[in-house]
Amino acid sequence: MAVCNTVEDFLDDIVEKHLAELRANDQEYIELNRKLAEGSDEIEKALHLLDRERKRAFDEYETLKNQEESIENRFLYRAGILDAVKLLKGIGVI
Repeated sequence: MAVCNTVEDFLDDIVEKHLAELRANDQEYIELNRKLAEGSDEIEKALHLLDRERKRAFDEYETLKNQEESIENRFLYRAGILDAVKLLKGIGVI
């Protein structure tokens, strides 16, 4: 299990490194992030209009959706690594 945690930590570190580069250098991402930040104020205002139960339901949905996307992204990243290894083996590099 320690190896699994080490691999998970390694993958998390790589992903964070790449995301930091994306956030700092990709103009399309930076612009999209700016637009999202502007829109978040409007979303917050709309959420304040909801009653407590609907706001809780929305928060729970948003949390679950973020968890789902995180799992999908980790899966795709791992799949990409495995595909790269298969490709390198296939062309005789490793």
